[in-house]
Amino acid sequence: MEFALKEWIDDRLKWNKDDFDGTYEILLSESDIWLPELVVGNSMNDIAPISGGSLQIKVTSEGHVEWEPPGVYDTKCYVDVTYYPFDVQICPLSFTTWGQDERIFTIREAADNIRMENYERNGEWDVIQTSVHRSLKVERHETYSVIEFRIKLRRRPLYFVITVIIPVILTSPLTAVAYLLPVESGEKSTYSLTVLVFIAVLLVTMSGHMPTTSDSVSVLGTYICIMLIMSTMTAMMSVALVRMYHRPPGYPVSKLLRTILRLLLYIKCENKVLTIEEDDRKDNKEEDATGAQKTTSSKTNDTTEDWKNITAQLDSALFCLSMAVSLIITIILIILFIVASCST
Repeated sequence: MEFALKEWIDDRLKWNKDDFDGTYEILLSESDIWLPELVVGNSMNDIAPISGGSLQIKVTSEGHVEWEPPGVYDTKCYVDVTYYPFDVQICPLSFTTWGQDERIFTIREAADNIRMENYERNGEWDVIQTSVHRSLKVERHETYSVIEFRIKLRRRPLYFVITVIIPVILTSPLTAVAYLLPVESGEKSTYSLTVLVFIAVLLVTMSGHMPTTSDSVSVLGTYICIMLIMSTMTAMMSVALVRMYHRPPGYPVSKLLRTILRLLLYIKCENKVLTIEEDDRKDNKEEDATGAQKTTSSKTNDTTEDWKNITAQLDSALFCLSMAVSLIITIILIILFIVASCST
């Protein structure tokens, strides 16, 4: 709501108060005197002259006119949601003349800030600063006066911390926990998909609170998107691990899988020797390093046991990798929020 005091001197409304029993001021209707044609320059609705309707206007014997038209205005405001919900916004309210340039009509600010006597505290925003600025706008070689009231707002983050940030941070480790579930439980893939759906619901919930804009990207939204990508990859890996665990005996181990497993174990800082036997597609026997021979049945059992070991090692390595990534991006998110909160 806007309640602006507009004052000016009208020489045509001066009188000698002694000639009228000492009458110093009177009240007149808007239709009885001249009113400036002012419009809200950044209005979201139709641009129309400001009017108080049947509002009474105070006029003094010195020609001083006070006009206080109340109104509710929807104005344009650039929104920066980078550090949502610890964001600070600056919203302007611009007044300019309509059809009367600087030579005919000039408007000036009466103070450097906005009077806050009628301000009522809001549950979502705090007003931390106000200011008033005068400028000139040139259109078709004509100069117009512009008065801009700027309101600096800081979002009150407690509600969003409880309903959005805390659930998101507590959910982030659940993606890595999927790798701790053994394949024999039969719930590995189900658990991964459940976490994926939950994170997707959190993303939808958060987007419902945020203003729709493409000018800036929320750090929190980026964090949830990364967690959603990680959860999707975990769900896909869970299916692959279950399939790998149940591979038939004698199934060969590819060089790509061998390289990936070595890399994951290196990241995990494990100096473990992989004892994966390759299938040389011989139907009879295979010589070991000492020249001894194994039977086909013995080779089949070893290969089956190796696939179980591979699955277990992949689960362990992927759990450490996923948990590390989750912790790193969570710490970065918290640091960014602390910096944004302290800077405002």
